[in-house]
Order: sequence, then C-alpha cells, then structure tokens
Amino acid sequence: MHSLVSIVGIVFNVKENWSEWSTKIKHTLIFNDFWVGICDGDNQPTKPTNAKELTVWNVKNNKAYALIASSVSEEVNCHISSIYDTWNALKKLKDFFDSHSKLELIQLQLKLFNLELKNDDPMALISELEQ
Repeated sequence: MHSLVSIVGIVFNVKENWSEWSTKIKHTLIFNDFWVGICDGDNQPTKPTNAKELTVWNVKNNKAYALIASSVSEEVNCHISSIYDTWNALKKLKDFFDSHSKLELIQLQLKLFNLELKNDDPMALISELEQ
C-alpha cells in the first residue's frame, strides 16, 4: 500500500483534501494509462465487446481501482468498498465529497430554508447565514 500511496502522493481522508487528491489521482491514472476509456468523461465508459480488448480493459480497470482504493483512508474506502468499477468509484467519491456535489447543495438549501428570524434579531440571522 505504501508504494502506491507514494505514487499518488496523498491519502484522501477528509473533504478538505478532495480537490488536491482528485487532481493527483487523475494525473496518476493518466500517467499510468488508466484514464482514457476507464474513468474519463461524464458518462460511464463502454466496456469493449472483443474478448481480448475486454481482458485488457479489465486489467486496467482493476489496476486503476487499486490505485484509488490504496490512496484513500479506511473511512473513505467504506464508501467504495462494494464497488469494483473505477468510473463508478470515482463518481461516488465525487458525488459524496466534492464541495459542489448535488447532495451538499441540497443539504445547504434545506438548511437555508429552515433558517428563521429568531427574537426579531436580523443580526443573529445574518450571523447564522454566514456560518
């Protein structure tokens, strides 16, 4: 595990380092020829139908997944441990940890919707909004 982590150069363990980790893991996957056709793009890549090409694809997918899984903490790994497809693992991590994920935006909207003016004190409301 340590040799793979040193290839990526960072262990992803909290939301605060998502941006740095996601950039480094992408560069590591590109450098190792695991990005194109395995985890790039907004749509899940199509697996080849040719048996030989599918074998090569599966090897690349497994190696890319191993790089990702070995560069995340146990806390983060629990989110992807049941997924063996690199693209879906990265998508799940992005959806869960990216600061602009849909889940976070929805949570923020719900918080904002539930804020209310208490004791007719607009400064208290402003303070709560800033948080």
